[in-house]
Amino acid sequence: MSKLFFKLLYMISIISIINTEYCPKHLQSTSNSLRSSIDNHPTLSSTLMKSTEQINQLGNSYSLDDIDQCYDGTYGDQKIDLFNMSINEIVHDYFMSVQTLHGTMNNDKHETEKRLQIVAENINSLIKAIEECLRKPKNQRIRLGITSFTHLTDQEFDSMINHHLIERSTLHATLKGGLGSNLTGTPSCPNEPISRQLPRSFNWFEQGKVTPIRQQGQCGSCFIFSSVATVESSLLIKSNGQINPYDVDFSEQAVLDCLARNTCESGGYQWFGWSTMAQYGIVDEEYYPYQTQWLGQCNVYPRSRYRIRVIDWCSHNYNNDEIIQTMLYKYGPLDASISVSTGPEWKYLKGPFEAYCDTHVNHAVTLIGWDEYYWIIKNSWGPEWGINGYLFLPRHSNKCGILIEVAMPITEIY
Repeated sequence: MSKLFFKLLYMISIISIINTEYCPKHLQSTSNSLRSSIDNHPTLSSTLMKSTEQINQLGNSYSLDDIDQCYDGTYGDQKIDLFNMSINEIVHDYFMSVQTLHGTMNNDKHETEKRLQIVAENINSLIKAIEECLRKPKNQRIRLGITSFTHLTDQEFDSMINHHLIERSTLHATLKGGLGSNLTGTPSCPNEPISRQLPRSFNWFEQGKVTPIRQQGQCGSCFIFSSVATVESSLLIKSNGQINPYDVDFSEQAVLDCLARNTCESGGYQWFGWSTMAQYGIVDEEYYPYQTQWLGQCNVYPRSRYRIRVIDWCSHNYNNDEIIQTMLYKYGPLDASISVSTGPEWKYLKGPFEAYCDTHVNHAVTLIGWDEYYWIIKNSWGPEWGINGYLFLPRHSNKCGILIEVAMPITEIY
């Protein structure tokens, strides 16, 4: 994996260290209130004590090198390290970070106590997963850690799964087709001659053609985020370096509100996003920020200041590495689908994904490049998950269903 890529990712990490000495007064008050809630929680202490005992046991049983293969103690650019901090401080710092970024805490004492218990139980589950990882051979280990989902139950995490894509994967599994076959009415992308001069590694982030990592929250809107991401990248590629990727942010909410009321619950196909942008135009995030829920405000906001429109889209089924590499290299980031689960290997992932997964796809992502061993994939789960928000998925196999289908928008500047 490119050192430049990781350096750039680190530089754009958006999490600020929470230092209460410099917090605004309202955050200082929240911090003090939170410490009191943690110290006086009716059931939290026993859960935290159990976690402390487990951590101490792991620290005494395994070397630092072993632990490093299964655990990453960072959260964005903040250290929230199970092996070097008290559990109480970890719960406090994580909660404060989530509040600062997403405003998830409120003045409801019952809800705060409930969330604190969920965080504590999830940390306990994370420690168990780390212990299971340490028992495995080194070539089967996977790095885990605290992510932006540590305050969510498994059921809440599951709410982000795209049920339309599950139905689609069943269709792919039951029908036979050739390369570029058209299974569900989406136009097929042309069968490009496979390039024999592809670089060993390439990704569009390093070319300045990928916008920052987004966060879809508790809504099955991954397909909207991936479809928007590909259009953003298409604009950047066609601008020939005249536009900064950090200046481009199209509104996912404007797309969501033009779809069915139950979209957050049911999900959708990627071309739903492109079709909506083609019909109603593209809106900038500053005009209509993401709300993590359907609000029904369709076609009421001004069009983007960037003069780009979606005129069509296409998909390509039953692929291999070379086909996808050729399409990526020629056209830009592609929409893809993978299979995820609510297990700790996904919920707490902090490194390349080496665990088991099936091929019943249920999550839309944006494929931006590759290196010798991994596909480089832009996810929509925030920069605190994976490797600064990116998924590194093993190549040379249909890992998690990544080869089943890729798709892309066809855009024009006007």
